[in-house]
Amino acid sequence: MRYADRCLSTAVLFSAVFCLVFAGCGGGSSSPAKASDGGSSPSAATPVVSSIAPANVPAGSAAITLTVTGSNFQSNSVIEVDGTKEATSFVNSGELTTTLPASQVASGAQLQVQVLNGSVSSAASTSQQITVTNPAPVVTSLTPSTVGPASSPKIVINGTGFVPTSVLQLNGSARQTSFVSATQLSLTLTAADLQTAGSDAITAVNTAPGGGTSKAVQLTVSATPPPPPPPPTLSLASVAPQQVAYGSPDTHIYLTGTGFDSTAIANWNGQPLTTTLVSATQLAATVPAVDFTQVGNANVTVTSTTAQPSPSGAISVEITAPPAP
Repeated sequence: MRYADRCLSTAVLFSAVFCLVFAGCGGGSSSPAKASDGGSSPSAATPVVSSIAPANVPAGSAAITLTVTGSNFQSNSVIEVDGTKEATSFVNSGELTTTLPASQVASGAQLQVQVLNGSVSSAASTSQQITVTNPAPVVTSLTPSTVGPASSPKIVINGTGFVPTSVLQLNGSARQTSFVSATQLSLTLTAADLQTAGSDAITAVNTAPGGGTSKAVQLTVSATPPPPPPPPTLSLASVAPQQVAYGSPDTHIYLTGTGFDSTAIANWNGQPLTTTLVSATQLAATVPAVDFTQVGNANVTVTSTTAQPSPSGAISVEITAPPAP
């Protein structure tokens, strides 16, 4: 073979080998498959829940710590309670914890518990639930216990074992109910309820789990409006100070008693004073300096347009003589 032909053959062979080696080493513009380009990524393990604690909680409890035990838990696992993802603490691959706020256990319910590893849920393999048990309601009294056609439709029900989902019934029929506290509910009567004279049974109902219907307490509906409550009793128990020196400037006095309201006025020898209502049992008043220009006793009373009797009984304040020269 001629020298030129041997050189050409060698060049072709070298080029072929170079292309094979370069392609095998990943050269050129080709690249291996990535997960984002359609390659597969490892899937999250399916979490398994074997038990929860506590599994039973009384309705109305304070915040509780929920412990979930099982397997395949991860550092990013999330406890979900009845559809709410809770702030979760990872203990190990077999234990997670979270704190459920009091609002989630305020009323009776069956709360489903599962664990999520990303989008993978334990629900398909295991099912756990917290049973929140309602108390048995007890009704002890009504305020007012007698109503009439012109009465307010609001009735206050006192008792125990009330929860936010408690329902009040009138003769077995549900009425609009407002939760006030575990010991108080309010009920709104309909116009028809107030027009029909008689005795009606008020009961409170808590649904399952737990719960039940209370014993009835009677509400009296009168054909005529109930009489208005008697007026508060107006009385004056003390005045301070009991002595004021002759020639004193304007002086504040403080009156203690009962039945005071915004209409109560302190009086000095029958003349009204500038008066401030402090509370239902205390007034403050200002006696002008002109009333301290004569030695002797002054009578202090209280008048009111709402409390009786008016004026109240009198208490004396002494105006003392000036010191001897």
